[in-house]
Amino acid sequence: MNKRKIIAIASFFMVILLVILFSNNKHNLILGDFILTKMGISVWSDGNSGLHYTGVITLTLILLGVAGIICFNEDVHRNFGKFVVLFFIVGSIIYQPTYDIAYGFVKSKLSGLQTIEYIRDGSQINYTNNGGIISLNGKIKLKNYSNDKKEFYIKIPILEDYLSKNAKIITVSNTLKEPVKFVVFPNRQVNLDINFSILDRESEWQSGNLNPPSIIIYNDTEEIYEGK
Repeated sequence: MNKRKIIAIASFFMVILLVILFSNNKHNLILGDFILTKMGISVWSDGNSGLHYTGVITLTLILLGVAGIICFNEDVHRNFGKFVVLFFIVGSIIYQPTYDIAYGFVKSKLSGLQTIEYIRDGSQINYTNNGGIISLNGKIKLKNYSNDKKEFYIKIPILEDYLSKNAKIITVSNTLKEPVKFVVFPNRQVNLDINFSILDRESEWQSGNLNPPSIIIYNDTEEIYEGK
């Protein structure tokens, strides 16, 4: 294999790698953002808004990768369709497994409750109002990527009705109205059953469904908000 084809193939896989690192995913984590943050580089030009440096870097490197494919493979013009098909086939095969492995590695290196992933797919909460008794039931899926047991509590922000601007924060509690302590063992995924009720006759609650719900995972030292 000549040098031109080696560079073309390397450029091809570089484009796929960049897509893996800098695209959003079901885990709701852009690995490129995480890497840049760990390097001490700001991801945005103005705090959490403005110019997204990750996107600029990604676009630049992808264009360089495409240029490498075009410049160093003399057959690229005749076989452009094949390259596109090959890109999607290879990408679809390695994208999710590679991302899952990288994501698991990143989460396992974090500390505290940050090692817990909130799995939105399959998590849902239903709530009904029966004369001021608000009943909540459903499931919350979590995965602990660390080698330590995690103990925590959960709060659920809920809008009382569709016109409400501020959510009411409901703590998942037991029959004694005490916060329920949840436990997730090392490297385990769990479906937490949520089934409790609160008394609130002052607010005009409407029945509804949160699919998925926003949740707040917390303990005595930290609190993590997980949006929808």
